Amino acid sequence: MVSETPALKETQSAVPKNGLSSQEPNEQGYEDIQVYIDRGLSFYKQGKLYEALLEFLQVLAVDPLDPLGHYLCGITLQAFDLEDMAVAEWAAASSLNVTDGGKWDSDWDWIKRKSYEFVESHRTSSVYHA
Repeated sequence: MVSETPALKETQSAVPKNGLSSQEPNEQGYEDIQVYIDRGLSFYKQGKLYEALLEFLQVLAVDPLDPLGHYLCGITLQAFDLEDMAVAEWAAASSLNVTDGGKWDSDWDWIKRKSYEFVESHRTSSVYHA
């Protein structure tokens, strides 16, 4: 069983229960995104990282502009010690300019800010100064 990282705990408390998506609630796939996120988080907590990653990738298959999908892929890839791939996902999340007209904008901003912080912390680590 994998212990929850501080980043994952913080994510779960900050993200609304109905999730984040650039899609409108009535669009095809919106409900699937929340199912994938919930299953992925459940798998992650059980230590089933491969299954978790597959669920988070399904989020991106439905909506490639979903910053939470990129962010959670990054956390899972980091658990596999795939730092460069994790940083790439966080960079993708932080670069997305998605808005829903105000409903979830503060949550989008939180995901983008946290992703940017991860990218910057890894950029200044010894990994990039080798």
